[in-house]
Amino acid sequence: MAAASEPTQRQEFAKRGWAPPTKWNDLFRPELCGRVGISHPNVSYGLFTLIMLGGGDPAKVGDGIAKMAANKKCFPVLEPSAAKLDEKIQLGEYLMGVHGSVRVISLMQKGAPIKFVVPEEGTIAAATALSPVKNSAHPKLVQEFCNWILRPESQLLLMQKAFYSPTNTTVTIPRERHEMGVPSAATVVNRSIFVSDKTIYDNRRAWIRELERAMG
Repeated sequence: MAAASEPTQRQEFAKRGWAPPTKWNDLFRPELCGRVGISHPNVSYGLFTLIMLGGGDPAKVGDGIAKMAANKKCFPVLEPSAAKLDEKIQLGEYLMGVHGSVRVISLMQKGAPIKFVVPEEGTIAAATALSPVKNSAHPKLVQEFCNWILRPESQLLLMQKAFYSPTNTTVTIPRERHEMGVPSAATVVNRSIFVSDKTIYDNRRAWIRELERAMG
């Protein structure tokens, strides 16, 4: 899940008299120029940013790229990895950025003064898949493992420790986890935009080249 995350250095926003971010276009607010962290589209969060800046429609990624190019002086670096963006958030180099909920919550637990925000327009859903491998050596054990990971106890553990939204609908997300940013079906998942993997695979290279030309 990619969305805007903002250091709650809310002190930072409050002392500057800035409103908190609520929309994707808030990435281009003049007062934040140079203080917004965005990943290169080699990283999924960066690619999702381009899609959402185009209105959440993969056919309009060019519109998102045009917005980035029009503001390129404010993004001298597109971070090459999620880990590098993590690092700069922790160092306070960015006052806002685009990152995944699982990574933002992990940073929060390490003490980073940040908050996860889902923009009003929604966001791209990033799903983790689990499936048996065809003709595997131990099909029965593989199926048993798949069944085990879908059990409420396992899903609860994944939600508590890895911050995944539960697949098993009998698992309830505690209030404190929800407030940190673990997405629930009602508040986030049902508002998310799902883009097929094939669409991304077929177009990613061309989108990256187009962005690099526009930002160069």
